Amino acid sequence: FGLSANTKKFEYQDKRHFYSIQLEVYKQFAADSSRSSSQYIIFSKVNQDVLQDLIDDDDLTEVDDLTEIDDFTFPIESYFPVLETIVIKMTTEAHYNAQENFNRVLIAKLHEMNGLDKKITFVRKVETEKRTKEPDKAYRPITLPTNRTRQWPTLTLEIGYSEPRWKLAKDAHWWLTESIGAVKTVVTAKIEQKRRSIEFEKWVMEDDNDHIIPKMTYHSVLSKETDEKPIQITNSDPLVVDFQQLFLRPAAANIEKDIIFSKDDLEEIATAVWASQ
Repeated sequence: FGLSANTKKFEYQDKRHFYSIQLEVYKQFAADSSRSSSQYIIFSKVNQDVLQDLIDDDDLTEVDDLTEIDDFTFPIESYFPVLETIVIKMTTEAHYNAQENFNRVLIAKLHEMNGLDKKITFVRKVETEKRTKEPDKAYRPITLPTNRTRQWPTLTLEIGYSEPRWKLAKDAHWWLTESIGAVKTVVTAKIEQKRRSIEFEKWVMEDDNDHIIPKMTYHSVLSKETDEKPIQITNSDPLVVDFQQLFLRPAAANIEKDIIFSKDDLEEIATAVWASQ
């Protein structure tokens, strides 16, 4: 699954066990002063019926005596039906701030283009035969070209907190290749647990010796040693989301353009993340 070796693994027993394990593991994760714990939990022996029951169980009636449970239930990041395995992602405040501030900047820039923020929609999850996956954020235009599937987003955001950079790279590869090019752009943000550092990458499909493969086309690391020192950035070029790859049509002259995350935008996102660490 591309997860670190210290990721906690459990066999599914029942709902009480499932939710109480999340509560227990999250408390261990939050209390880990070394900041080396994994933010993921793996549950095996989860068949399709069990999964659907968990998805439908909004009121948690079978575990209502676990008073803290509502605060410690997390999204199912991935489900692998053949393996009957789910992966839970324990989201942190830093993780949440990264995705919400990226979204805020993106929506604000689209709003400035004659209200284009009203022309995109969110994609909550994608289901395939081998995997159901929930992104941190994903977008596609509301109006699609003829024969273009609604299954896949055009832009996906994936954020990592406890896992190595290559886990995010693996996720980016999956979005681009599994969608057979329907996903046009993947932006990743790797948040360091132990210091103020965040690494942004952009992945797209590009030609390489007559083969279309996933390629990282943007990379920048923002870091800050102390409160007094300025933010350091390894690449002052902006992170650019191509307009046509997001909306699947050319930009209208003088109104619409590529979405540019400037150095200041990235610093703003990073600062919001570090404030919550």
